[in-house]
Amino acid sequence: MPKRILALAAVTLCAFAGPSLAADYKVLDYWGVGGYAHTSRPIANTYLDTLAKTLNFELTKTEDAKAFTTENLAQYRVVVLNNSTEMGKVLDTNQRAALMAFMKVKGVIAWHASGDVKGTWPAWTTYLGGELSSHGAGISTVRKDPAGLKHPIVAGLDTGRFDEEWYSYKTNPRLAPNVTVLYTMDEASCNNSCSPVMGDHPIVWVRNEPTGGRLFYSGMGHMDWIFQKVSLTRTMYKQAMEWAAATTVPIRQVTLSRSGDGMTIRSSGSTLEVELAGMGAHVLDIGTLDGRKIAVRSGAGPARYRFQDLEPSKVYTLIATTPEGREVRLSK
Repeated sequence: MPKRILALAAVTLCAFAGPSLAADYKVLDYWGVGGYAHTSRPIANTYLDTLAKTLNFELTKTEDAKAFTTENLAQYRVVVLNNSTEMGKVLDTNQRAALMAFMKVKGVIAWHASGDVKGTWPAWTTYLGGELSSHGAGISTVRKDPAGLKHPIVAGLDTGRFDEEWYSYKTNPRLAPNVTVLYTMDEASCNNSCSPVMGDHPIVWVRNEPTGGRLFYSGMGHMDWIFQKVSLTRTMYKQAMEWAAATTVPIRQVTLSRSGDGMTIRSSGSTLEVELAGMGAHVLDIGTLDGRKIAVRSGAGPARYRFQDLEPSKVYTLIATTPEGREVRLSK
């Protein structure tokens, strides 16, 4: 008896691709630089090691820009840009494109000198919402911004006062698309020439990309104690990791929703449901275009199957094989 193939081909789904069995997800910590190399970078790495144990994620640390490929980034849920100065000098065109594509659908945490690209990567500056104009050191106060009072990253936090190298930005991040300011610097509180006056002086903000990506940026991270002793920043960066790792992009309804030919496909959040009606014995699998199987289900119809934890970073195929003899292809 001939077999019937129902194939969903060339569909962009999400793949939460393979963290280790012990970890909930994977994080890439990039601490490479194209300019000034902050001595706080290894201190921040140690902080991230501790955070990985607390939040149960697998941490990969690298200074190698070759980590920024579409294939490699697919395994990570969050990328940390750890004082990565002048990234436009060290990332080539393809590496920049891979990181920008990642940011549109997953989580990025960046601090301090990751906002210092010196004009080498305008697209990053536009996405971030601000670029370093100048800086100065001193003890100053940061305060919660009214725009972000209810954001989970600042839950349980309040005002902080500490010594840091404070950044001013060429443009006000508050005016950038999809940006919410979480903390501002109180310029009047500084005991030194902390930085040139901005007036309204955002120092911590987030960006929610309409396609699902989440970006957190903090201007604080020059001094070692930001990652060692300052409870406000240590807690904030922990909560930023939890927020950035919680990205969930809905599967494209237009691509996946279909009813007919004995098969109904529905998507909700990161879950895909496939319902087979009256199709007899069958095998249903979801896999990648290069032939790897992600999940396989088999049984006798009618039946309903759920594929969960899907995220948009890879192209998948959905194939139902039945003994009924006709082929239907669903594609973009």
